[in-house]
Amino acid sequence: MLKKIATDINRLADMIWGEDYYDETEIDEFATAIDVDLGLYQLDSRKRYDPELEELRLKFIKILADWESIR
Repeated sequence: MLKKIATDINRLADMIWGEDYYDETEIDEFATAIDVDLGLYQLDSRKRYDPELEELRLKFIKILADWESIR
């Protein structure tokens, strides 16, 4: 599951800064889906702290912050 989330986060970055055009709605919907996946993974995780999950979450937050600053 974390591999899929990592792939999706990288795709989100490509959607924002890549050569192909995506409108804001497509980007927002994809970001929401990633956010849901992160939350579901955390709920399913038996660990209290998962460093890989936290690393992905921070990368996701940074991408969203950059996205908000260029909107």
